Amino acid sequence: MMMKGEDGHAKSNPTPLATPEPVSPINNQHFLPYPRTLNMVWKAVTEATGYIVTVQFYSNTPTGKTWLVKSLLNVTSTSVTVDFPSNVPGRWCVSAVDSTGAHTQSPDSQWSTFDFTVQILDTPKLLSPVNGQTFSNYPRKTTLAWNPVPNATGYVVTVDCCLDRQVLSNSKWQNVIKTIVPTNSFTFDFNGAQPGRWCVFAIDSTNLHQQSTPSPWSNFNYTV
Repeated sequence: MMMKGEDGHAKSNPTPLATPEPVSPINNQHFLPYPRTLNMVWKAVTEATGYIVTVQFYSNTPTGKTWLVKSLLNVTSTSVTVDFPSNVPGRWCVSAVDSTGAHTQSPDSQWSTFDFTVQILDTPKLLSPVNGQTFSNYPRKTTLAWNPVPNATGYVVTVDCCLDRQVLSNSKWQNVIKTIVPTNSFTFDFNGAQPGRWCVFAIDSTNLHQQSTPSPWSNFNYTV
């Protein structure tokens, strides 16, 4: 459709700009909880003179959970940095604008979500001794081993002995060791010719990850 300007000459209606394509963060991207600084990047749009970036965070309100606006930014570059408020999910989108009036604002890009929640460490996989292993050595020097867990700074090792001298469904267990070690093995002297059990969970002293769930118990037995 054509329209006339003040000089009586026909001119075209303004056309919408193309929608910018987000580059980073990608949709569903996960970040460590600190620092919460986001660098939003998108591809340039031909004839755009600027961009409007909307950043939202997920929040509990008196009426329920909803998306709230963190920032509404008007920039001329194809990137912008923002500080996110807390360890909650967020999302962002961008549209292109043309201050010359030759084009109307583009549609918003699709939302790209991101997350700053703290990840849980993987549960260690126990390697040795295998469940049910029997020992007859004395002294009862025992080495426990498990696979290393990415991002773990240490491991909590728990060792129990069985007060019933045999493992039953209702056996009574007594804790004999609970300690933190920095590596994925631990050597100790077991107390008594009796059954024992052990388990491990991973920790991160930097607080960037939550501790793992404990591994399943693994039983062993000393005959002497």
